[in-house]
Amino acid sequence: MLIDSGYPLNTINSDGVTALIISCRNEILDDETNMSKMLVNAGANLNWVTREGMSAISQAVNSGNNLLSDFLMHKGAKIIYQDPIYRDSSPFFQAINK
Repeated sequence: MLIDSGYPLNTINSDGVTALIISCRNEILDDETNMSKMLVNAGANLNWVTREGMSAISQAVNSGNNLLSDFLMHKGAKIIYQDPIYRDSSPFFQAINK
């Protein structure tokens, strides 16, 4: 519905979070990645990072969703970036430390 309505996919809420980041945080561990895939395929920004260091891929990694993490990487999500708060943390380092 969000996509079909023409709503701007990269709108940021008051916490600096996009719909893609929220969907990646809440996806189930099996192949229930449909909402995130739809948002990405419709042009959602893969590499938006909030001031707290959250990104779509960091949320997928933190939730343990390897299928979604792999999908995001193949679509071009950056796995190494400097977290604005935890300078030595990135989705790549989060994944290898799990």
